Amino acid sequence: MMLSHTWSPRVCSGCGCPNHYSPSTTSCEEETADAGPTFHNLLRSNDPPSPFEERELRDSMSIGEAHVTAIDDHVAALKELQRALSSQLALIGAELEGVESERGKVVARIAEHKRLLSPVRRLPPEILFKIFLGTITFPMPRTQSLRDEDWWDFHPSESALWSTELVCKSWRRAVLNFPELWSMINVFLSDDNFSLSNFRYVRRLGRQVARTRCHPLSILICAGSRPGKSDKLLLPQLSPLLFTMQDRIQSLYLYLPAAMFTFVATL
Repeated sequence: MMLSHTWSPRVCSGCGCPNHYSPSTTSCEEETADAGPTFHNLLRSNDPPSPFEERELRDSMSIGEAHVTAIDDHVAALKELQRALSSQLALIGAELEGVESERGKVVARIAEHKRLLSPVRRLPPEILFKIFLGTITFPMPRTQSLRDEDWWDFHPSESALWSTELVCKSWRRAVLNFPELWSMINVFLSDDNFSLSNFRYVRRLGRQVARTRCHPLSILICAGSRPGKSDKLLLPQLSPLLFTMQDRIQSLYLYLPAAMFTFVATL
């Protein structure tokens, strides 16, 4: 016997919650048996029904209309149940969203507190010095120029020390207390860096040299192009800086046009 499931508003005992409705089963064979006469002979002909058949037809129609009414009631009950469950699902969804949001905040707070216990916060200055030393790029990277086979393309980048000192007070102290960190100086000659209207690059070079104190220096000076306007700007802006540290220069790397070597030799 095949069974079809039809949801009817049958509440579980002792509880009136709409989400506790359970399905009822109805036999398909029983429904077919209750359907009454089929009137196949009349359907296959154009003969009028006999008085007896007419009574049966009217009885069958009455039963069918009652069945339709029962089905309509069933559908209405199911829709009411659907609305109740949809409302509950909406409430559950809103609560889930709130709980998940709260969970995210708690997880973020835990991670924040874990960072406060990080061993990095307890590193001694000597270890920080070794770490910061590894961030320094010296000498400046270069590759063979594709435009001029007798020259190089240089790839300047800002020293990581300038941003490292802004992290926290202990890192700033470590950066400033070890002049060795500042003693490797890359100088990139370009029209932008040594423009008469832009002294930011030269001022930063001066700050770096001041932070080396009396430590021996390693210096790289390179020109961004060959030749360029920077040839003429080197003397008035860079010469005072080089003059103040010439006695401490331990290593000097020069990648300059030939015309500039005469000036360097006079220092």
